[in-house]
Amino acid sequence: MAQIDIQPKGNARDAMPCTEGDPVCDQPKLSVLVETDEIWIGVSRLQEFQRIPRTIEHDWPRLETLLRAHKQSALFAESPDIEIAGLSTSATPIAYQEVVSAMDIAVKSGFSRPGLTDPAGLSAQPSL
Repeated sequence: MAQIDIQPKGNARDAMPCTEGDPVCDQPKLSVLVETDEIWIGVSRLQEFQRIPRTIEHDWPRLETLLRAHKQSALFAESPDIEIAGLSTSATPIAYQEVVSAMDIAVKSGFSRPGLTDPAGLSAQPSL
């Protein structure tokens, strides 16, 4: 049975807190937010976001293409970490498999330590 090693990431309750001047905390972080109608990729500190709208289903190949491009950039070439969250509400539920798919694609794209967080815990949050 396959598995992904998941650690708490972002500003989530169980993640390690950052201290001022900590070089690890000063590094930009890549965040993925899976919503019912779209997927957002955000870069903290720069507050840059890419939106992948949903058509019939989520555009997983597009997510992979964008994550691979980020992994090849100087900001994330050496980083195995990525933060992933799913925004699920009773009005707009997200299936658990959607979040798992995002984690699988992150690993496939070169981010070997995906971290699960709640949407409010993402280091880069799109303004909705």
